[in-house]
Amino acid sequence: MGNHRSNRLSRKERLEKIKQAEKRERKLQAALKKKKTCKNKSIADVIEQLYTGKLTQHHKKVNYNYILSTICCCFDELRFTTNTNKCKLFRDILLHLDKNKCYRLLEDTDYIRAIAKMAYYDTWFLRPVEDWQKKSHNMYRQFSSLLRHFFCKYRVPSFLEQVWFQNNHTRHRWYLNVGIGKNIRKCGNIPIHMTKKMAHYFMKAPQKLELDQAIRYGQVLGMGGTLHTTYQIINSPLGNNDFLREDFWEKVILFFSNASTLATDKMYKIIEYLDYASGEDNNYSIKGRNIQSLLRDYNEWYITSKKEEANQHKSWEASGIGGFYKTIEQEDGELVYDLKELLTAKELFQEGRRMKHCVGTYAEYCAEKNGAIFSLKHIDKCGVEKRLATIQVNLRTKTIVQAKYKCNASIPPNAKRILVEWAKKENLKIRHWI
Repeated sequence: MGNHRSNRLSRKERLEKIKQAEKRERKLQAALKKKKTCKNKSIADVIEQLYTGKLTQHHKKVNYNYILSTICCCFDELRFTTNTNKCKLFRDILLHLDKNKCYRLLEDTDYIRAIAKMAYYDTWFLRPVEDWQKKSHNMYRQFSSLLRHFFCKYRVPSFLEQVWFQNNHTRHRWYLNVGIGKNIRKCGNIPIHMTKKMAHYFMKAPQKLELDQAIRYGQVLGMGGTLHTTYQIINSPLGNNDFLREDFWEKVILFFSNASTLATDKMYKIIEYLDYASGEDNNYSIKGRNIQSLLRDYNEWYITSKKEEANQHKSWEASGIGGFYKTIEQEDGELVYDLKELLTAKELFQEGRRMKHCVGTYAEYCAEKNGAIFSLKHIDKCGVEKRLATIQVNLRTKTIVQAKYKCNASIPPNAKRILVEWAKKENLKIRHWI
């Protein structure tokens, strides 16, 4: 027991071990700092070489690096404007971001392109690049801060920042004009007729909304709609329809703004139906309709659509009855009549849509060879087609049993003359009521 040696270190040995550990840590930190400095220096050098044109897309170092390739493309696009100041400004912004250690911002190609778009508007800059200071480690906040620093005297809603990720100069100018205090209504090319009230609500829209949704938000509230109705419309196809056929949809939004509160699914269904109806008929109007009638129309359309969907691949062989084609010479050009058989469920459905009757449900009737459906149209001198008649033939008796115009109306006289000629040519009978 007296010869046992303790494993405990002496005080002197412990101090020596601590000193060695601290020395190793200092060497490691110095090496990391040197490596980081070299890395940052190399990035700045590459940006400078891309700016001067010493590095191009064909260089291996650029071609295999997506970030550098994007920066190079941005320089090329800015050079195309023949304004050297834009390229210089883009370079200065990138170098300043690198100097402020905004590395994540410089590693995102979407933000690099957005920064190039900012440099394109060099004449709008309110403050120099060098005065910008990083106040956040979050790249989204850094980008917002850059925009405000360069372009804004006044508050701009953050959803307007989305325009810098779009190739749309009109929308870029919305941001620039609002940034210097101009009313959004005066910015030009706004896709809706925006009143003062709508502009007020637009500027107050929730920041989480997309830009088009924010425009709808201001529009619905400006028309007197409730917040509930507003969010229903935003979440429907109207929230992202690129403002197509806006004259029609403006009346629809006013209709919903004045209507009582609807369940979200019902409003979605009605808007879905109205989108179809207005696309099929340019003269379709919401005037004189109410919620109940629109829901009935939706239900009828939905049932017909499902039948068409179920039969969309169904087709059948021709009946053996030939078509009819006739050209009539007129002083101002040719008039062509074309009568042909419909041989697929899809063609029947489209015919029913155009002529606003139920022929779309005749797929089984034709497939089982109980009858055949023909469509007659004429083509005027300008090449514009117009459907004149949907014709049903009973194959067993070789008889024309129906011939209908739009909405099951009687066919026009010129269509009836063609029908008689065709029947004579194909040895078909015609029912006396046609």
